[in-house]
Amino acid sequence: MDNLKNLYKSFGLKRCRLKRFEEYDFYADKKDFIQQKFILTFNDLNGQLMALRPDVTLSVIRKGLTGKFFYLESVYRPSGNRFAEIKQAGVEFLGSLNDDDLRLLCSLALDSLKILAGNNNFILDVADASLCNHLTKAELSLVQQRNIDGLRKINASDDVINLLHQKSLSDKYQNILNSLASSHLNVDYSAVSNLNYYNGLVFKGYIDGCPHCVLSGGQYDGLLRSMKSDITNGAGFAVYLEDFDYD
Repeated sequence: MDNLKNLYKSFGLKRCRLKRFEEYDFYADKKDFIQQKFILTFNDLNGQLMALRPDVTLSVIRKGLTGKFFYLESVYRPSGNRFAEIKQAGVEFLGSLNDDDLRLLCSLALDSLKILAGNNNFILDVADASLCNHLTKAELSLVQQRNIDGLRKINASDDVINLLHQKSLSDKYQNILNSLASSHLNVDYSAVSNLNYYNGLVFKGYIDGCPHCVLSGGQYDGLLRSMKSDITNGAGFAVYLEDFDYD
């Protein structure tokens, strides 16, 4: 993780340190955001139900910080038929965000993938959630699966089906991608996440040889609103380190 830490520090990001657990209710209210049915809980000495952290972004927001931060933390999530401690690195930008901030966020995501990939190829799939607000929950799920047959079976409109072939974003975000001029960027609307929380730019990162996404993130103004935060804009990404030698 030192290479990632040094990358983030070189761009002036401050390290954010977090508690390993919070009150269970804090996470229970956002199970649909963290996409975890099960949360590891325990009772503290006064009987209050506590939970080991299943998600870092929620905890960072709760601290009420503004600025640009990175973290090196663990989350505690189901893995197979048991819970596991999963190491993560990540970046969070909180406060008023402009195009340069989003450009830096994408650049840091690309550089993070490059560090993890070594000599392997990598790709950052990018999408524009603002172009997907008309999708139903069922349509979004099928778009994430790139399931054209499924979309046709539920009589999705041509506009929805065409998202799977679309290779452009709205002008604002397309200009950001063009300025990065990276061959490792790819527009793919299967990267779109929960539309109740995510807006604007969203992305997922993949590395040859890894069977699943190793980085994900985007803008989450909707999450901030749902938490009644005084902060109006937020964006970030998490890097999943369980498949890498991070010591």
